[in-house]
Amino acid sequence: MTALAIDINDAGLVVANDSGVLMVEPGFASIERGKVVTGEAARARARRHPRQSSNRFWSALGGDAAAVGADLGFSATELAHAQLEALWAKVSTGVTDVLLVVPGAYRSDQLGVLLGLAQECAIPVRAFVDVAIAASVRPYPERQLVYVDASLHRTSITLIEQNGEAQVRAEHSLSQGLSAFADTVARRIADLFVRAKRFDPFVHADAEQMLYDRLPAWLAALQREERLELSLHHADEEFVVAAERDAVLAVAEGFYRAVRQLIAQHREPGQGLVVQLSDRLATLPGLIDELARLDQAT
Repeated sequence: MTALAIDINDAGLVVANDSGVLMVEPGFASIERGKVVTGEAARARARRHPRQSSNRFWSALGGDAAAVGADLGFSATELAHAQLEALWAKVSTGVTDVLLVVPGAYRSDQLGVLLGLAQECAIPVRAFVDVAIAASVRPYPERQLVYVDASLHRTSITLIEQNGEAQVRAEHSLSQGLSAFADTVARRIADLFVRAKRFDPFVHADAEQMLYDRLPAWLAALQREERLELSLHHADEEFVVAAERDAVLAVAEGFYRAVRQLIAQHREPGQGLVVQLSDRLATLPGLIDELARLDQAT
């Protein structure tokens, strides 16, 4: 028997087994020559063809074509089916059991739609589990446990009850996720190019796509470095600017502060606090430092 877990999150659909993560695929869909393309191939053309691309269908699961926010002519459910089917084709060999790890925000009707899609794809689903519960495998007696996660369009905190086993007590969210965060930082970096080189990446679709392609690596480097050289190519010319960590990340302070305040609003008086961050958030430079400002938090 071979078992897999599939984490349904449009910031990255993660497939894992007992040995570790097998693949991560962004929740993007695009129309190319009349066919639906999903995952990394769709993400890589999203800035060049924004009206034929969408990354909202997983959050809008069960909605109509208008919910995807683009002119694709497909409903959110149809696009989710296309991605799930393509993903399953890559990992299905020998798999007999699948655990679907789902966002806490999914309503019962959305869970029903997801199960129906899995059945259409012949995925042997054995159970659903809330992502916050899946992450809360270690007990923290006498302390409040909070799980913090983000998708492309939403950031949530989940309060975990620890009475013998982990249970979701409540979930609260911000209507801002990793997509808006990336847009804010990308605009700040574009401004550096405009000021230093009189070159605006957002005027040229290829340069804009390149900026977004390189953004994850730049953010990862800013975890370690105080100063980076950033480069973009356009029309056989290379543009290079110096970027200071504090100057780039200053635009993220509002988002970081909102996450910290959301946690603070739902603290239990007189208890120590344990904050569990998803890997999607833990890699954002400066966020852990911001959350460390919470009193008695670990």
